[in-house]
Amino acid sequence: MLGRGRGLLQSLKEKKEEKSDATPPVPGSPSMQRPKVAAQVTETAKQQSPQVTRKPISMGRGIMIGKPQTSAQTTEKNIEPIKESVQFESASVEQKQPVPVAKEEPRQVKPSEVKPSLTIPKGRGLMVTKLIKPVSRPGEDITLKPPVQLPVPTRPESAELHQEVEKITSKLTSVEVVDEILVKPVEKKSESGSMDRTSGSTGTRYLSIATVSSKPAEELRVEEMQRGSPVRKIGAIGKPEKFSTNYVRLKCKNKGVYQYVVHYDPPCDSQFNRIKILYQLDNLIGRVRLFDGFTLFLPILLPERVIQESVERNGIQYKVRIQLTKILPPENVPPVIFNIIFKNIMKELKMTRIGQHYFSPSRQVDVAKQGLQVWPGYTTAIHDFEDGLYLVIDVAHKVLRTQTCWQIMQDLRSKYSESIDQFKQEVFNALCGTVVLTKYNNRTYKIDDILWEDSPKTEFKYHTGQSISYVDYYKKHYDIEIRDKNQPLLFHRPKSKDKKQGTKVEVVCLVPELCYVTGLTEAMRSDFNLQKDMAAFTRLSPDKRYEQLENLVDEIKRNDVAYQHLLNWGLELDSSLNLIDSRVLPPENIIFKNKSIETDGRCDWTRAACNEPCLSTVNINDWICVYPQNKQSVVANFFRIATDCGARFGVRLDSPIVVPLANDKADTYYNELKKILKQNIQMVVVVFPMLSEARYQRVKRLCCIESPVPSQCIQFKTINKPDEKLRSIAQKIVLQMNVKLGGEIWRTFMPMKRVMICGIDVYHKTEKRYNSIAGFVSSLNEDQTRWYSRVCFQMVGQELADSLKMAFAQAIKKYREVNDFLPDKIFIFRDGVSDGQIPIVSEHEVEQLKSVFTDDYKPQLSVIIVQKRISTRIFAQDSRSGRIVNPAPGTIIDYNITSRYLYDFFLVSQHVGQGTVTPTHYIVACDDTLLKPDYMQRLAYKMTHMYYNWTGTIRVPAPCQYAHKLAFLTGQYLQEEASESLCNRLFYL
Repeated sequence: MLGRGRGLLQSLKEKKEEKSDATPPVPGSPSMQRPKVAAQVTETAKQQSPQVTRKPISMGRGIMIGKPQTSAQTTEKNIEPIKESVQFESASVEQKQPVPVAKEEPRQVKPSEVKPSLTIPKGRGLMVTKLIKPVSRPGEDITLKPPVQLPVPTRPESAELHQEVEKITSKLTSVEVVDEILVKPVEKKSESGSMDRTSGSTGTRYLSIATVSSKPAEELRVEEMQRGSPVRKIGAIGKPEKFSTNYVRLKCKNKGVYQYVVHYDPPCDSQFNRIKILYQLDNLIGRVRLFDGFTLFLPILLPERVIQESVERNGIQYKVRIQLTKILPPENVPPVIFNIIFKNIMKELKMTRIGQHYFSPSRQVDVAKQGLQVWPGYTTAIHDFEDGLYLVIDVAHKVLRTQTCWQIMQDLRSKYSESIDQFKQEVFNALCGTVVLTKYNNRTYKIDDILWEDSPKTEFKYHTGQSISYVDYYKKHYDIEIRDKNQPLLFHRPKSKDKKQGTKVEVVCLVPELCYVTGLTEAMRSDFNLQKDMAAFTRLSPDKRYEQLENLVDEIKRNDVAYQHLLNWGLELDSSLNLIDSRVLPPENIIFKNKSIETDGRCDWTRAACNEPCLSTVNINDWICVYPQNKQSVVANFFRIATDCGARFGVRLDSPIVVPLANDKADTYYNELKKILKQNIQMVVVVFPMLSEARYQRVKRLCCIESPVPSQCIQFKTINKPDEKLRSIAQKIVLQMNVKLGGEIWRTFMPMKRVMICGIDVYHKTEKRYNSIAGFVSSLNEDQTRWYSRVCFQMVGQELADSLKMAFAQAIKKYREVNDFLPDKIFIFRDGVSDGQIPIVSEHEVEQLKSVFTDDYKPQLSVIIVQKRISTRIFAQDSRSGRIVNPAPGTIIDYNITSRYLYDFFLVSQHVGQGTVTPTHYIVACDDTLLKPDYMQRLAYKMTHMYYNWTGTIRVPAPCQYAHKLAFLTGQYLQEEASESLCNRLFYL
């Protein structure tokens, strides 16, 4: 989590550079070839394009820094419990009168004057800036309104803190301006339409020195900034239960953290040297500090506001000026600072950092049969949540191959010895895009290219200006003897965020025999035996995971040196994992044609789905079956059982048009299908002897684009089973065929009427330079059983869909065609959004979607972000055995560990038999529907029951999973949008 603090440190640095009279030095870089002074770098950048310098792994350990984002306005919330209402059928909420506000003519602001606001996502540190503008309520015109005067909770004054500040300021003659800081959360409206604000929450004050530099010390004043109240949307429906999480509370004991800026005269360009120079003043600043080369954080207050000392290094006498800029009370210390501090604790525990996580090489496990190694470790992060500071820990594993890149090259050389060009192409395909680990420094790099013209004998310029070969470099610095002096080099280009400012563009060249490939290939992932062997080490049961997390907490507290790092900064760690009271939502009913059943504790209705008639069915009269001629007996037996199963569901299958093939080539499948496909064909069933991407792609492009018709592809090994197992497989295939033709299998009770529910997800295909695909799926009826699908093509690597407006407009138009009316409420579940992209979704995508509405048609819109890849874990305790187990489906957590500034909740919707369940994080980015939290949570839970490809609940709402399947099929195989005639069917299941 270290990278999340870079934006804050850089923002503090840039702010001081703008306001300070002295010109601060340009940050250096640990590259092999550094510019001497900042002026030279600037002048060189103006005259010529950046040069590329190849270099081996950098020895620098500086903190990466970046610009901050703008902040957001505070919101309060209502913690009043909401009782379950039988009026949920209308989803109406009793309207309350809004709080009267002094009327004032809104000032019309030019677009150039309006600066975008930015919400603060959980997991990205505390992002702070000046409060730019108040935010209008969702759905209103974009006009600025006068801010409402908020009541400030009273709290006893801290006389001790004031005396300390007065003691400092009495010595000052002038200080720089310190911007006022106010945190702004995402807006959320209550049932009455007014902003929710919590009156009983604990207020936190921000203490800063805010005077103009020309003012004398007598005019200094200390401002207290009120911390925003947490956004709290709590439901009440469900069975109360106790749960444990992988969060550990952190208590702050210190009075605050003191922030200083450090200047050097003459300017020192090297970040490494700046750090070494300052650390010579240990007797003054102490050994407990955090310094990135410019900004210094200390847990103690220095005797003077401005301290100047002379320090000599490398024969140069430097004047070091240390100046106090801010006093941060513990409640307002950005959590990212604590994350940086925690890095030192993991080092004391003998943990090695790889990427953003920590692993223990001494506890590595060899999977000898598969040629793999598994390094156990932990992920750690400290964040400010609704209930305060918490340390989030989880168990992690790093998978390494025992083969080096050089050994992979040798294997490919022996395989493609006849063609050098083919050999080079295969090496490129095997290594480029993979992440490798160099064990001599435990760092990871992504391979971007192969430098065939270079070798370890190639020389580069060292930072001293001398030329040195890679062979000599590794021998000198790591005592490593490179055996193959003629092997090519691996090329890595750092990301733009990793490039230090003020330096030339740098690249990294690696020696293949020193690089170990991490992760698994697609072939390894599809290997059942390999996955089974790996699961024994990586798929931990809830009780084992819980035990390992508690062991880490105990190890930190037992290690005196490690725990002293916390004590030095005034932190105290709880002895156990966080315990929380929460709820389990009531089970949902699954409605078939003739019967409604209540889901069990496993949320599995397979038996009912295989025995009850479907809601609606489509008889399959004209359909084609294509299969290899030598598999005819197995295929005939499968269709005999499938016909019998279809009769039980109400699906009648007539005899198909059979097309036996002489061979299994992709061209043969394509040509025979193209000959026989006609307009009256309902379905095409294709049996493949084995999985082949080429065959599958040719068939899918033919059936989805050239001659659009629903298609069902089956592997031969799937249907080559005994009759007992084959019947279960045939039942699911027939149900899937019925859905692809427009049939409906089951539904849940949906109280709200005139509602459209949508799902959005994005699939990336960056390794082959294809466009990313955004899938957009929307419901066509009030029962949410029929769906309309569109795709939007994006630039390579882009996550947020810029072209959703057209797809959204087409979905609303299609909804009206089917129902003869427009939806009153629209819910959009947006998948695939990281913490840093939440503000962009809240502002960019929501505005784009709302622009579809007109003055005559303005439905209520809610946009809910769905996050699957999170580190939160929830544990329950078996009431009988006392063992730690997974929580039951329907578990909701909507306070305590939720975001302080976002309307969010965690939901466990699926049953997990192996391993530990991971909840899904829902963030309400926009809510015009004014639904109670209970109803929003139950809507999300209901939609996890509506995925027709699985007779149980899934981890995300069904429209999100449908959008994922659509985007995957289009991006992986079609590379263009399917025919519009298929858009009102789930042809991609």
